[in-house]
Amino acid sequence: MLGASRAAWALFLIGAAVSYAVLLQPPGCNQTAHYSLVESLSRGTARIDRFHDQTCDTAYVGGHYFAAKAPGLALVTLPWFEVLRVARVVPGNASLHAGYPNAMLGLPRRALWQAGLFGSVLPALGLLILVGVVAQRVAPGTGLPVAAVVGLGTLILPFATVLFAHVLAAFLGFAAFALLFVWKRPAAAGCLAGLAVCVEFPLALVAAALAVYAGRRAVPFAVGAVVGVLPLLAFNTWAFGSPLRLSYADAVLTPGKSGHDVLGANSSGFFGIGVPSLRVGAELLFSPRGLFVLSPVLVVALGGLWLLARRGLRREAILAAGIFLLFLVYNSGYYVPFGGYVPGPRFLIATIPFLALGLPAAFQEWPLVTTVAAAFSAAAMIVATAAEPLLGSDDTHSWIVRWEHGDFAQSVVTLVSGGHGWLAVTPFLAGTLLALAAASTARTRLRVTAQGLAAIIALAILFLAAPDLLHTDRAVGQSTGLIALCGLVLVLVALAVRRDRLRLVAGVPLLLLAVPGFASHTKQALVAVIVSLVALAVLELRLRQSATRLTPQ
Repeated sequence: MLGASRAAWALFLIGAAVSYAVLLQPPGCNQTAHYSLVESLSRGTARIDRFHDQTCDTAYVGGHYFAAKAPGLALVTLPWFEVLRVARVVPGNASLHAGYPNAMLGLPRRALWQAGLFGSVLPALGLLILVGVVAQRVAPGTGLPVAAVVGLGTLILPFATVLFAHVLAAFLGFAAFALLFVWKRPAAAGCLAGLAVCVEFPLALVAAALAVYAGRRAVPFAVGAVVGVLPLLAFNTWAFGSPLRLSYADAVLTPGKSGHDVLGANSSGFFGIGVPSLRVGAELLFSPRGLFVLSPVLVVALGGLWLLARRGLRREAILAAGIFLLFLVYNSGYYVPFGGYVPGPRFLIATIPFLALGLPAAFQEWPLVTTVAAAFSAAAMIVATAAEPLLGSDDTHSWIVRWEHGDFAQSVVTLVSGGHGWLAVTPFLAGTLLALAAASTARTRLRVTAQGLAAIIALAILFLAAPDLLHTDRAVGQSTGLIALCGLVLVLVALAVRRDRLRLVAGVPLLLLAVPGFASHTKQALVAVIVSLVALAVLELRLRQSATRLTPQ
């Protein structure tokens, strides 16, 4: 069912597990909120009063503090935490009563790392297996390469090393789809979809999309979903006295001296979600931390969904594209679209395995383009993850600077000998190399064609120009760059759909956008895009006129 040899899969999973499990990333509000809830649950309460100074992701309800997070990750991690506690290996926080942020920064990295081994690493490995199974069903022979792309070339890699809920939620949401698509188990699929909502509330969008996809099996799916969401309803009743009251209610905006100086972090719109913004959507995809800039292979995957539909899996292609668009629209209306200190748009992580449904066909139809994009994506994610990926700005160049200075994240080596240099990062790099080597055993014929090279150049132009266009817009408060970016995407899509060498001539002016600094001048960039659009329209008109004259009357 997995396609590649068992040995190759075993080596790949071992390498991925090492990559995910050896780094100790620094604490932050998101991680410590989940961890504080685990600690509180271990003491028999949903209130995090004792630990609230460890995090700023809190809710203040009725004079008590709660983690402003869905409870699923904490509930799943609790049994493992109890094992660690009985074994007396849970480190204490000597700065617990030092106030925020000192209490948060004082929480030992080892505490978060230990919890993440169960709450993040295991779900990530499970997700890779499921992605491989589904990819193999879509196109035999692609299971291992697609799993490698998802596991090492997307945000799954850095988020498997931190105690965030997104990887677990993505695993449950995609597992629900796999149960429908591969094993035809609608009730079980619904149950997992409901559990995904317990882990991350926006996964209700995935559950709704899957209910539509289930079609005639929607009733057992819905019954299963109700069963799956029961833990959330029970937790809400226990914590807040109402099954429908969420932990996002009365979220703290500014802790201040009291710990709850300003409430209302999610008070605008619907739990912080307002009117979607085209600009924010573009930033989520094309800023330096944008999903497509960090992982251009997902652009290829999006195109692969078109191939998927042509091959007879139209419903699956529509489902994947629909889930991606739903999340992008909702995320573009959220008041903190990137979600704080993160390497990329974390709220879009649940869409990654669904986008990957396009990769099997892409590997078969466009092997060169897909492989090159996958290699770049893996390099970007490996660089980011090793250099402490959690950023508070778009300064992704800081990852490169840290590599130049040999300044990496702490690892299990740090626990033994200290330091965070090349020695500390060696196990992580060894794991990624082992996983990549195992995945490379899958046979892929790389055919070098003019169209393939043109597609690679197009991706490079988009990668180089888009962040500069959006950055200049932010700096000067205009929209010229956004308009140019929309036009650029339109031209590239048109050239991809209407592929031939003559039409490619219309894209020549876009080469200017790859010149360093050119796209920073948004007006001249817009002119280049307009010239390409006009040239494409003229060529299209003339080609159609020629075809009409040659058609027998």
